[in-house]
Amino acid sequence: SYLIMFGSITIFLGQFHSCDRILIDSKITVGLGGVLIVLLSVAASLGFFSFLGQPATLIIIEVIPFLVLAVGVDNIFILVQSFQRDQRQAHETLEDQIGRVLGRAGPSMLLTSISESVAFFLGGLTDMPAVKIFSLYAGMAVLFDFLLQITC
Repeated sequence: SYLIMFGSITIFLGQFHSCDRILIDSKITVGLGGVLIVLLSVAASLGFFSFLGQPATLIIIEVIPFLVLAVGVDNIFILVQSFQRDQRQAHETLEDQIGRVLGRAGPSMLLTSISESVAFFLGGLTDMPAVKIFSLYAGMAVLFDFLLQITC
């Protein structure tokens, strides 16, 4: 499924103009970076809760990457589509343009990530140990995913 998401990011975000620029226009690095950020956020969540002494189960390693991948791909689409629709202003550097676009797209990315994290953290209030641990790991992985997407 990671390959399917990587392929969909590459195809749907790409703007193909000519065969000479297909590797540049297809957004292969954006797709690869998006999947890599998801894996890093799950690893960061595992490390964080391992440091706190919370046990990790196999279902956490199997299911949470897919949940975070769905949120991560959504945020990638929001950010890249906002950047593609934007026109660079006169005398504006690329860094300034990216900052301006992120200033517009960032709040919606923040809202989706925070709402999903809060929903998962509320699941951590249950008395069932498996659901509690799963919810905590998933909520933290979504937060790490957002932080990595904004800063990378």
